[in-house]
Amino acid sequence: MATEVAESTAANTASEPAQVAVVTTVGCAYCKRAKDVLRQAGISFEEIELSRDLDLLKSIQEATGLRTVPQIFLGGVLVGGATELQQLVDSKELQPLLARSAGAGALPADLRAAVDRSNVTAQSRQVEAPHGGASAADYARLQELAGALPKSEHRLGGASYRASFTPAEALGGAADKQALLLRLVADAPRPRLGQPLNAHFAWAGAVRPAPQVAEDLRQRILALYDRHLAPDGRAVDYAALGADPAFAAFCTAAAELQVVDMAGLSREERMAFYINVYNQLIVHALVLFGPAEGTLKRLRWFDSVKYRIGGLDYSANDVEHGVLRGNAASPASPFVLLGLPKFAGRTFGKGDPRMSQAVTPMDPRIHFALVCGAKSCPPIKVYTAAALEEGLEAAAASFCESEVEVREGDKELVMSKVFSWYGGDFGSKKQLLIFLLRHLPEPASRALEAVLEDCLGDVNSIRFTFKPYDWSQNTM
Repeated sequence: MATEVAESTAANTASEPAQVAVVTTVGCAYCKRAKDVLRQAGISFEEIELSRDLDLLKSIQEATGLRTVPQIFLGGVLVGGATELQQLVDSKELQPLLARSAGAGALPADLRAAVDRSNVTAQSRQVEAPHGGASAADYARLQELAGALPKSEHRLGGASYRASFTPAEALGGAADKQALLLRLVADAPRPRLGQPLNAHFAWAGAVRPAPQVAEDLRQRILALYDRHLAPDGRAVDYAALGADPAFAAFCTAAAELQVVDMAGLSREERMAFYINVYNQLIVHALVLFGPAEGTLKRLRWFDSVKYRIGGLDYSANDVEHGVLRGNAASPASPFVLLGLPKFAGRTFGKGDPRMSQAVTPMDPRIHFALVCGAKSCPPIKVYTAAALEEGLEAAAASFCESEVEVREGDKELVMSKVFSWYGGDFGSKKQLLIFLLRHLPEPASRALEAVLEDCLGDVNSIRFTFKPYDWSQNTM
């Protein structure tokens, strides 16, 4: 957790207590949008970023009853999320509210005390170095890994040097070691589609526990994603992300996945690990290759982008269907498309050593945690084994709020095609409706209850309509 007072463009100054507080997580599109709305309105605010503080996250969730972010407080009162904030701005009610709460703290007393008790402060944030966003920690890590990189072809200043030196040898006489190291890593040959994206050199460093490696990579990719997310939160500048020196540091660090030991992890640890690795893989592949266009190319793309994990190769489809869906068949399998799922083959065949990683029983909420780079996909989120339940619940609530519409008068539910493609993961129609009742916000949940009462429990009389899926890339 870190708190930060945003620079004010209005009469407020950073030396005065902010009247507005925004509870956020890194990489949250709606959080980015809310902060941009406040900046555009010239209102200073305190940001309370929860990615690293599970205890504070739980305190805030218990106090507000909300599982999603952002949560925006004004003068000690919760006013809602990004949508509610925009409505206050559009109706010109925000400034009068600020005037009426002048002198009041942004947070209610109990949450103010919880934030103040937190042992992670703004000073603990990474201090960025001047090289395009890479932090001092990134350079230290690259320096540590330099000895593990093999001799290979490097291009410096237009000249090529084949198998002539290692990065560690080159650093010996370099005047600007940080810049040279980043150029060496950035100029290393990039993998082709179909090759593991993290096997551009064999890992020769120390081996850390798998959750620790995943946490390191999670922090790196979330910081990159957040830094290159548009101010309104609607698109990612993947070209700028790929040019960021911190991306070179991420690519080098991802090679450590080659040697992680996945044995002995709990179900929750495996779920958090593979959710995070999947999301990292997709962002990594979008930077290197861009998205695929067309159904056939898209199917091939998700089969071709892969990481080497613990000595075995996993494609994006392997992680999603083989691991996180409990070794289920892909919904794109011909037999599944023909309505004969029992004849479809499993992702991992008999004797495949990757079967040991399959998560059972599967949790359908994983569909709201996986990012695919399309506009209809869930936004990237924060997942840890300790906070997995909170993270999945928040993801489900956020997705249902934005992707499910209840048309009470027509007895119709209009929803994302995710609920059609993976219908079996949610169970029967009745089980899906129970799931939606639990995760829809009011008044949508009350509207669904009214529909069920009107139908006298006959779920077959409710019409399910699935919206077209927007596969266009969420890029600027």
